[in-house]
Amino acid sequence: MKICKKDILKKKKKLFKKLKKYCKEYRKVLKQKLNRTMIIALCLLVLFNFLAVYLLILVIIHNFPIKQEINVPQRIWQVQWTGYYTISAYNSEVGQTDSTPCITANGFNLCQHGIEDSVAANFLRFGTHIRIPELFGSRIFVVRDRMNARYPYRVDVWLKNKQMAKKFGVRVGKVEILE
Repeated sequence: MKICKKDILKKKKKLFKKLKKYCKEYRKVLKQKLNRTMIIALCLLVLFNFLAVYLLILVIIHNFPIKQEINVPQRIWQVQWTGYYTISAYNSEVGQTDSTPCITANGFNLCQHGIEDSVAANFLRFGTHIRIPELFGSRIFVVRDRMNARYPYRVDVWLKNKQMAKKFGVRVGKVEILE
């Protein structure tokens, strides 16, 4: 079976006629006014497509987290020495501190850090790690601040909330100095 130029031209003309016909029908549909139900149906269709894409993105993010959790081994602290000390609590307020309540004696900004892991103690060096197991369990605190000179052997725990600091009060507890 041979294909001649005349057959190709005939098929081409038929295709162009069909294409023109479809274009005319499409133009008619566009010229018609859309009624409310059609508009609502289109809006719902767009909304469902958006939700489907959003759910797909959530599934992808959930299954393939952007941040990979790295298991860093916890440092094993050795207890250097222990003692029983008076323990109180304070927060960043001008009445309880100096004129710069957020800045500790070693220049650390408690308000920006925002984690309750700082203590004030005059008998320990800055950066010393301590634990108060009877009151805070295995939580580790760092000496970052100093107290008034009249309290040489006292530990003052920094808390964010003033009410919690008042509720804590003054207690005596075992303090473990770590290395």
